Amino acid sequence: MGVTVAITRVACETDAAPNTQDITTADLGDLTPKAAIFIVSYAVTDGIAASDAIMSIGAATGTSNRWAVCGIDEDNLDTSDTEGFVDLTHCIYLEDNGGVDGSADLDSFIENGVRIAWDNAPSSAYLLTVILFAGSDLSAHAGNQVILTENNAYDITDPGFEPNDVFVVAGKNNSGHWDYSSGLGLVHNDGEGGITQRAISKFWRNAVGTSDTAARNTNSGGALRCKYDGALDWYAEFSDFDANGFSITPRNDSADNTQMCYLALNYNGAVSSWVGTHTTPTSGGNNSEEGPGFTPQFVLILVNLAEAIDTAYTDNRGGSFGIAVFDADNEYCTTVSAEDNQDTTDTQSLSDDRAIVIPDDDGTLDIEASFVSFDANGWTVNYTNVPATAKVLPALAIEAEAAPAARRIFITHT
Repeated sequence: MGVTVAITRVACETDAAPNTQDITTADLGDLTPKAAIFIVSYAVTDGIAASDAIMSIGAATGTSNRWAVCGIDEDNLDTSDTEGFVDLTHCIYLEDNGGVDGSADLDSFIENGVRIAWDNAPSSAYLLTVILFAGSDLSAHAGNQVILTENNAYDITDPGFEPNDVFVVAGKNNSGHWDYSSGLGLVHNDGEGGITQRAISKFWRNAVGTSDTAARNTNSGGALRCKYDGALDWYAEFSDFDANGFSITPRNDSADNTQMCYLALNYNGAVSSWVGTHTTPTSGGNNSEEGPGFTPQFVLILVNLAEAIDTAYTDNRGGSFGIAVFDADNEYCTTVSAEDNQDTTDTQSLSDDRAIVIPDDDGTLDIEASFVSFDANGWTVNYTNVPATAKVLPALAIEAEAAPAARRIFITHT
């Protein structure tokens, strides 16, 4: 019953494909999930950066409903080599220098987890973070929509339900630049006409002799694309949530044939959720986020180095981003970084078992925090490394289910 979210992290199997890999966690309480998000970079050892900024983010709700978006920025090159790919036949897709270094499709959801089928075995045991969504009150749909024309509303009806939350990864297939320039996003629908949207964008230029990075955030859409100078290209406004789905409208410019990949979630009133901004502190120690107003069971944060909304960043603050997730038992953060203004590219992938870990563009750890607790109104993490200027991090929290009411048993003596 209800809604249960659990996270786990495993090493990708490297046995010759085809082969299957079962990924499970006892935290699901013997439930069979209905949806999963998959996050994998080139990192193979916890807390140690690996060369090349390569990361795949994917989702699946069924064998016909899955997607993966991969971006790469190769390390140690005289001329930058960045690419982006959208794959609608896999839930994990790692591109590498024109070839495939690992791809897997959903085989099935199983008790306590998910079974994936590798058709291209990865060359290394990359660390794979998996978010699993389960429960009888949960509805979930992984889908995609090509958006193009400015101010044209694309009506998305494939979910077949009214989502409470939408996780968004947008990109272009075979893009000539780092494809996450089109954005990672979070959208919350309160069911009463209120819609909260957050998105981050990165643009890492291809085929330049000196590396050139840019970044931008917005609270106006669930996806965003900035230009090489950090200026706004377009953003995607989510609206008109109804019994079948929602609408997506490109604003400011055409979306240039972008694939809007999404995971839509509905909780059927069993739990609440929240999308907002977590602002990092500028002094160390415990830091409490009370934005949700409830006790979470799960938090996802889009980590980046932006310090203000709708502001262009073309220096070191444009060179790092990723996804952090934590629940009561586990905490994982996956990031990629590309150093700005380098004649020889300096890029990396990093996976860590702490709640929030954000490197500077050169790989130096800029922000570090570990999970402490879920609280009555949100969560607490302990910051051991903080920036001089606060960063604004889009976040999603899903409420913990209330404990079952105690049963009272009356015994009558005769």
